[in-house]
Amino acid sequence: MISTELLRRYPYFTAGGEYALNAIAMFAEEVDLEAEDILVGEDDPADTIYVVISGAMEVEARLGDGSSEVVDTLVPGDLLGWSAMFADRRYSASCVAQVDTKLLALDGKRLRALCAESTRLGLNLMSEVVKAVGHRLGGARSKLAAAQQVNGNGG
Repeated sequence: MISTELLRRYPYFTAGGEYALNAIAMFAEEVDLEAEDILVGEDDPADTIYVVISGAMEVEARLGDGSSEVVDTLVPGDLLGWSAMFADRRYSASCVAQVDTKLLALDGKRLRALCAESTRLGLNLMSEVVKAVGHRLGGARSKLAAAQQVNGNGG
């Protein structure tokens, strides 16, 4: 269990009101990682959504040749593991602590059930998920464009 005061730092949790804050506080927990710790691997079952409290996480995507490329760096307040907001999903990337990092971990199944009860909470969280996906897609496109320029395929 964590404090509702910690949850209040993140506006997407407050939309559900006191009931939702108290419910989330009951099943949320803090996770501490050291630099270079792997939190999740690409294709692992997506059962937990995270919020970066402090530190930084790198999101790495596997390329066709088997190598990995950092496609995003997440900082405090960012959501991580958005795939857990959907049943029977797998993480779409690996996440590695860039430095010592503290995360808020929320069970995806319990959070989805709470979002079904509180549509305001669900809408706010889904808005954050859409922002995270859009940001990640934009970052991946930028990296692809830069790689094309470096490889002389810029046209």
